[in-house]
Amino acid sequence: MPSPKKARTMFAPGSGAMLMTAEESARYLHYHPVSIRRLVVKGGLRPSYRVGRALLFLRDELDRFKRTSAAAAKKGAAHPVAALAATASLAEGMGAVVVVRVQGRETVFSRPQAFRWDDVPAIRAKVRAKHGDASFFIAIAAPDGSGFELAFHPDGSKIPHLKSLIRRR
Repeated sequence: MPSPKKARTMFAPGSGAMLMTAEESARYLHYHPVSIRRLVVKGGLRPSYRVGRALLFLRDELDRFKRTSAAAAKKGAAHPVAALAATASLAEGMGAVVVVRVQGRETVFSRPQAFRWDDVPAIRAKVRAKHGDASFFIAIAAPDGSGFELAFHPDGSKIPHLKSLIRRR
């Protein structure tokens, strides 16, 4: 009996945005996977990351391509207004808790009322200003009931596989 494929969701290390493979991107844009690679070679579409020979794309970059490409518009895949409305409503209702690990103890640092992904660098700077290079995480609650956790470790050796998994282009 064949084993089921494991779901592998990857996220960008800086922003936490979801990354899509070339095959997923092709389905999203209504293109063939070979056409996605051709677009990359010709410079029409730029991958955000490369892991070995695999290309990884941010959804925002694919949406930009949909809005600016005449070929994508002809395929009927461009719906920028609906995508922007969904993104705005998701960002408005997110709550978060920032927890800092200092001397082996976890302490609540702050509870931002209206969390946005753009707030992450500012939160990181505030934690660094008060606690130095302490590890911390941000627990995020989305309006649909799902949750995310972003962990920050100033010492990159705690995540040895990170550099091999995601390599900037």
